[in-house]
Amino acid sequence: MGSDTICLPNGTEYSGEMQNDKPHGWGTLVDGSGNRYEGEFKEGKMDGKGTLTQVDGMVYQGEFKDNMFHGKGTLIQPDNCRYDGEFARNRFNGLGRLVQADGSKWEGEFTEGAINGLGTITMPDGQQIPGRFKNGKFETI
Repeated sequence: MGSDTICLPNGTEYSGEMQNDKPHGWGTLVDGSGNRYEGEFKEGKMDGKGTLTQVDGMVYQGEFKDNMFHGKGTLIQPDNCRYDGEFARNRFNGLGRLVQADGSKWEGEFTEGAINGLGTITMPDGQQIPGRFKNGKFETI
């Protein structure tokens, strides 16, 4: 495995470890739009731990698999909404905490990108409401 810098016709630039002419190991990739990934690659794909920073202000730091958010990570959106928790195939999935721009929070279960299951809502004033989301509806318990 060696290190190299490559530039593609679409404006993407990669600098880092390579194997079989593909990014493999630690490296930095900047695409033609200016989105930047720094972290681990496996056979040309983001795979392992890394940080993706997009030009729109979105930042994801955590685990990747096959170019997708997968495992534990933190996602901060341009509007300052923040999710800390588990991901599967680019979606919130498992246990996590979602903090909205207004300060309200959901800490609990997520399924395929949606709040679903047991958890606690914390209102901006600090009031906590334990309950369950089921089919998009909240029920107190």
